[in-house]
Amino acid sequence: MALCAFADNYSIFDITPVDNLFIEDYMLRAPGDYVKVYLYGLRLCYARDDKSDLEQIAGVLGMESETVLNAMLFWERQGMVRRLSDRPPCYEFVNLKARMLQAKEDDDGLYAMGQFNNEVLRLLGADGRVIHGDEFARMYRWMEDYSLSETAVLRVMAYLCKANKAKGRKAPTVNAVEKFILKMAGQKIVSDDAVTGYLHGLDDDVVALKRLLAHLGIRKDEPSAAEEALFAKWRSWGFDLDALKLLSNEMTKIQKPTLGYLDRIVSGYQEMGVRTAEQIQQYQAGTLEPVREVLAAFGPSMGFSTQLVRAYCDALAKGFEHALLVEAAHIAARSGNATLVYWQSILDRYAAAGILTMDAFLREKQHNQALRAFAQKVLATAGDTSVVSAKEVKQVEAWLAKGRSEELILCAAELCSNSPYKLSAIGKTLVRLDQAGIAQPEAARAFLSQTSTQRQSAPEGEKRISKNVSAQNYTQRQYDPTQYDDMVLFDLNQVEDEKNDDKATDD
Repeated sequence: MALCAFADNYSIFDITPVDNLFIEDYMLRAPGDYVKVYLYGLRLCYARDDKSDLEQIAGVLGMESETVLNAMLFWERQGMVRRLSDRPPCYEFVNLKARMLQAKEDDDGLYAMGQFNNEVLRLLGADGRVIHGDEFARMYRWMEDYSLSETAVLRVMAYLCKANKAKGRKAPTVNAVEKFILKMAGQKIVSDDAVTGYLHGLDDDVVALKRLLAHLGIRKDEPSAAEEALFAKWRSWGFDLDALKLLSNEMTKIQKPTLGYLDRIVSGYQEMGVRTAEQIQQYQAGTLEPVREVLAAFGPSMGFSTQLVRAYCDALAKGFEHALLVEAAHIAARSGNATLVYWQSILDRYAAAGILTMDAFLREKQHNQALRAFAQKVLATAGDTSVVSAKEVKQVEAWLAKGRSEELILCAAELCSNSPYKLSAIGKTLVRLDQAGIAQPEAARAFLSQTSTQRQSAPEGEKRISKNVSAQNYTQRQYDPTQYDDMVLFDLNQVEDEKNDDKATDD
């Protein structure tokens, strides 16, 4: 037994000394419950009460046992207590003055980060969040693995706390800080100066994003996380605020522009490698203005898209003249099919025919108009007053392609005027003339006059039925001449032949 000791029953009347160092350096930044646990534990140490376990202390303080344990872990990280065992949990309190005087001798590395720990608790624990020992260990690994200083890590935490507070959120979690630091480390941003510059740049990005939203007429106090992520992606691609404003001007027809819609535009320019404001202006002057002219030719049903821009550029690469691309859009609009797919199908037909310029287009158009007019004349000469169809025009073109003169074809049509099947009769007549080696109209008339009686007395079964009788029960189509003007190339798959008379043609 010791020579001297305090009476056990009177410790409640004694005092518990609390260092001013604790009050100034620790208490002011610590959560309130943790301060209560520390002070009560200190009082038990001075009273030499070795009977108070975790549950008893939690009961006296009116706390959960887990809260008491978290508090002791907190003070352990501060270097205020030292853990002696886990089962049962047992701690000894460290004298602050002795710790300061004998820091080098007593500090085994566990408490070397005391100031850093305090700052972490101030930043991330401001909302009462508990930072556990394993989380501090993760932070130490960041600094070791990525050569980050304490200052750099704390600056990141301060930046994230500020950003979250501006959005009305709580302090970031350790996981959120780690994700941010890994992103920086991946970009080789590890030195103090680099980290500081990077964070300042992010601050500038937030300001720039707000200006972009204001430019689009989107009013809000703070951008959302999704909007910030989109803006960060554009910035990583090399688009600055001026460039993004230029691209946002392409949404003038959109009632409610959004960053999601703008992202499709920006992505298209990213794919083309056009990123700076100067590049965009040059591109718009050299490409977009002509594309807008094509877009205007399509009419209001066609909206601007990067697909149209690409299709336009592809057409230019194939050798098409801009004026012809505009004209093809007009043709698509007049056809009632103002779509990109139909426009491209027109261009494919032009390319197959070697029509790449407006001069070639006009020559082909003039040729087809003249051909249609001649085909109409052939039918009229044969006694058929209906509007010529595309199929009939193609047949007449085939006769001309075999070297027959227009005069000879008209002569054959005249001689077949009494036949109910005009084109069939004309075709057979031309074959007979070819076989007889006759190419002149006078000789053709003389040759055919010998059999004119036989041709005019055709068998009863071959009499032509009028198209207008009710038995056929359909309306004869009348073609608008402008349709033929627009169809420079007659495509039998697209121009329906509705004459429905099942005419037989020659070879």
